Amino acid sequence: NGSIDEVKIFNRSLSAAEVQAEYQMMSYGSTEKDAQGTPAPDIPIALWHFDDNVSNTRVEDFFGGNNATLSNATFTVGVFGTNGLSFNGINATVIGPAVQSLNLSSNLTIILWTNSLDGNDTNAYLVSKYSTGVLPSFGISRNLSHVICTIANSTSNQSARASVSLNSWQHVACVYNQTELSIYLNGAKANSSPFAGAINITT
Repeated sequence: NGSIDEVKIFNRSLSAAEVQAEYQMMSYGSTEKDAQGTPAPDIPIALWHFDDNVSNTRVEDFFGGNNATLSNATFTVGVFGTNGLSFNGINATVIGPAVQSLNLSSNLTIILWTNSLDGNDTNAYLVSKYSTGVLPSFGISRNLSHVICTIANSTSNQSARASVSLNSWQHVACVYNQTELSIYLNGAKANSSPFAGAINITT
């Protein structure tokens, strides 16, 4: 039960300084810049601003390849730009296509802004790459007062979590570098867990 905005996926592990720079991003467009006009550290492989409310049934990937379909999710006031996406905590989803660009097997970074309205969410994924009946390859979820990064290889999975405030926008980044899974909250590293191996690819 809450909202998300500005979801990004990178096919590499951003450094701590780059995560901090992403947190400090102030303006969004074809070239993203911070308050001082410094360009964003890298171009993601997928980016959903949620500002493209053209049909109330679809959100567009800024780079065009990963447009997604809404089901019971609605547009709401976002942290930046015009819109974010609101979820009712019951049956709201956004489902994107199974595309090759998101079959990440090594390094990755997932970034989003989240605003939870209550602390009752249990194992509610905010973003994930998965197949039905299979553990997500990677994702960010909410469980009560925590936000959790999860990653899986062919035999096991690992998570890193951080406590978040309610009723306020929080910036979350999950970074995997093939030896460690780290979670950043509002630009600062909050927790990490050792993990190794190729990411399990789901289709």
